[in-house]
Amino acid sequence: MITLSFQSFLLIASLAVSGMSQGQADGAQARFLERIRVLGVQETRGEVTVLDPDGKSRTWQEGDRIAEENATVKKITRSTVVLTRIVEGSRGEKGESLIVLRFDATGKVKVREYSSVSDAPQPVAPPR
Repeated sequence: MITLSFQSFLLIASLAVSGMSQGQADGAQARFLERIRVLGVQETRGEVTVLDPDGKSRTWQEGDRIAEENATVKKITRSTVVLTRIVEGSRGEKGESLIVLRFDATGKVKVREYSSVSDAPQPVAPPR
């Protein structure tokens, strides 16, 4: 996970980006969304059909809940699916996470997650 923090006066904005890299260690379990394959998209109907890791075809529509990721389908376009979920940071703060699935013509999925909360420790004031 990469955490970027920007500090301006007392306002702190954090963005966490996560996703499995291609050079990931063998044996590590990829998350559910990284193991699906997109079979087809009906953008006008807001539908995407995916092949899940068990080999079953599933159709998702905008507003559907994806239990394996505790997320809701927000938007479906020709090459992107956006999901949202509520997340909690290490200090107990609640926020929203956007999960962006991009896929190519073969249906291979790339997952990126952007979160409004951070696992970074509380900033410390500089010594006086």
